[in-house]
Amino acid sequence: MQLYINGLLQASSGSAFDSTGMRDTYGPLQLGSVARRDYFGGRLDEVQLWKRALSRAEVEQNMKQSLTGIESGLVAYYDFE
Repeated sequence: MQLYINGLLQASSGSAFDSTGMRDTYGPLQLGSVARRDYFGGRLDEVQLWKRALSRAEVEQNMKQSLTGIESGLVAYYDFE
């Protein structure tokens, strides 16, 4: 699992996730909260969930364009425009 924010890798599986609250778990995915008590104080513009880890170049490319929502390997795409 990898977390990118504004195209920059912030955390990945096996690293310390204390600052992001990201953890490997089989529970439900929560966006914007950690253990339902600490909430993200910013705004989410777009969320993409993929079946595989994207390369940094793919993350940067997807960041600069709108997706169609039917890209191969794309599991979920939420565009909050």
